[in-house]
Amino acid sequence: MNKKIILGVSAMVILGLGAGAVFSPQMTQWLDARAKAKAEQARYDIALKKTVSFLDSRPGESSALAWWYLKVSDPRTAPLAQWDKPGNKPQIMTQIYVEENQKQAGLYTMNLDGTNLQTLLTADEVNGLVSWTKNLRVQRSPNGRYMLFNTGLFAQQKGCVLADLKTRQIERFGGDCNFGGWLPDSSKAYVSQLGKAYQLDTKAMKRSLLPLALPNPDTPEVNKVWLDGNEHAIDRVKWVRLVNNGAQLLVKVKTRYNMGYLNRAATSSYLSYQVGDWQNYQQAEFYPQDCIRENYIYWREDGGAYSCYTAEGYRAYNANDFSQSALLADDTRYPLQLGLLSGRESLTPNLTRQRQPDESSPIDTLRYFYKLPNPRDDMSGFSLYIPPAISSDLNHYDLVQQLPALPTYSQYKSAFAINYQEEFDKCELLWQTPNDSKWTRRDFNGCKRLCQIEKVGSHFISGDCKPMKENRRG
Repeated sequence: MNKKIILGVSAMVILGLGAGAVFSPQMTQWLDARAKAKAEQARYDIALKKTVSFLDSRPGESSALAWWYLKVSDPRTAPLAQWDKPGNKPQIMTQIYVEENQKQAGLYTMNLDGTNLQTLLTADEVNGLVSWTKNLRVQRSPNGRYMLFNTGLFAQQKGCVLADLKTRQIERFGGDCNFGGWLPDSSKAYVSQLGKAYQLDTKAMKRSLLPLALPNPDTPEVNKVWLDGNEHAIDRVKWVRLVNNGAQLLVKVKTRYNMGYLNRAATSSYLSYQVGDWQNYQQAEFYPQDCIRENYIYWREDGGAYSCYTAEGYRAYNANDFSQSALLADDTRYPLQLGLLSGRESLTPNLTRQRQPDESSPIDTLRYFYKLPNPRDDMSGFSLYIPPAISSDLNHYDLVQQLPALPTYSQYKSAFAINYQEEFDKCELLWQTPNDSKWTRRDFNGCKRLCQIEKVGSHFISGDCKPMKENRRG
């Protein structure tokens, strides 16, 4: 009897301890972390299986260059971003068209790995097609409150848009609005438009012409005597760029000569102004001698890095220390992290990750793509936003820690084995039921043969490709 009582009490104590542990903050935190880790691992495994799948039916393919699809949540359920809580992770800003409204698209932000999708501006607020080429990309102020972007290339379209994410006030100005940088306190932005330079005041939400002193100003007097047979020159502003942490404005001007001197080609030069002092300038070279300056120069949004064309291809530089530079891989031009992460000038968001010398992986170059759950939705363009929490020294911040890691040799091989078996079983069923309506042309093409992989040097190469039943019957 006593034994039964003791056993009964022990059971109650165990149950009580268990219940207490479930509801304790420590246990809850541990369970949450475990569930998150399992979900992230499952997400990684699914993406890796898709990454290795391109080798299963293509003879001679190598793992040196691979693709990785980052899953993005449904934009229809994306909450409105809180401008004053930008988080502590770098973000990608992009435009998404949903199937129901292919003529207009909203602007969204998400982590580099595609998680935490949030709405910045709705399709109605954007009210136009956003440009993503060169320095027309969407720009978000350092404090996260303001956005500047371009929707038109002509003055009458008022394509330069300044939006306040707090008040939802939106102002539009004429021109193509080539961005030149934000002041660190987000109070002002600088742009070039149609041969002139402007300052945008975020507090007043207004634009004003910068009274830049130029070597050859465009004045009514010069225009009046332009064709008098004497040599005359006019400077036009091509673009502007804040440098030295917002202390200086670098201005590229192009000098155009009058009709009497057509044999003299227009020349470009750089002028440097202290911000706020627009009447005094110095001639500036700024860019390293390796840069071919007539080719386009791509600046990262925070102004801390840029890339320019050199004899070796596009090279990225640390804007504050030119000795830190790296060639961009995979024909990319957009610098995110020197020697590590870059992007393409493409309407499709596409980041490129380079394997580092201390990493062991069969992949040398990994391209990250973003994939929406509805294949009829469309994502176009990207730009980078760096929240204040990590903006102080971005050149020494490892951006790729926010992206899925390169797989090891064993992870890659294991994922391929799982994918191969699934594909083999599917193809066996396909050739048994070839008239089933569920099979697509891609299924038939992929099931003509299946290949194994073998390690050759530091990569996996597809080989030993055996025909499936369709070919064997023939």
